[in-house]
Amino acid sequence: DGLYFRFGGRHWVLYLMGVKPCHQHRAVFLDPLLLPERANVRCWSQAFTTIPVPVYRRICASVSDDIRGMISLGGSQGWTVQLCHFHLISQLHGSRGRRKRKLVGRPVRETLYRLTRQALELPDGARLQAVLKRLERLVQKPMGSRVMRMAVREFLRRKEHFRPYRRYPELGLPSTTGTVRGYGT
Repeated sequence: DGLYFRFGGRHWVLYLMGVKPCHQHRAVFLDPLLLPERANVRCWSQAFTTIPVPVYRRICASVSDDIRGMISLGGSQGWTVQLCHFHLISQLHGSRGRRKRKLVGRPVRETLYRLTRQALELPDGARLQAVLKRLERLVQKPMGSRVMRMAVREFLRRKEHFRPYRRYPELGLPSTTGTVRGYGT
């Protein structure tokens, strides 16, 4: 995970990485790396070069924010890429209008939020497919939040990268980068 800072008039990111064996629930945190500018795939690639080679060779999966290029970067290494649920849920939560009773499209927003949460958590099967089809139909409807519809469309486009924790339980993947973020704060 990357923690953003701004000082000296510049953007900085503290790159935090942890590694864990698939069969354990404990991670080892690597030395953090501080780089100028906003998080991007080039900086993440640089951060990955700080992982000791014997450890790097054993990596088979990664959990990351949905930064442009992270799926490609992980895929180019042969890794399974799990995208962070927290970042998606947080983005949707901010647009759902839960406290604004008269917000345009509020019921549809709430339904999009609830269905996306279900799609993240349901096991593969008919129920999941029904939820995904309903989401696909709902994002086509005009409503007040273009941002929320875009976020749900992006989730639908990348849904396979939000579900490796379900598809490959033997990898022991967390569904969020929250553990690493908590370490850094």
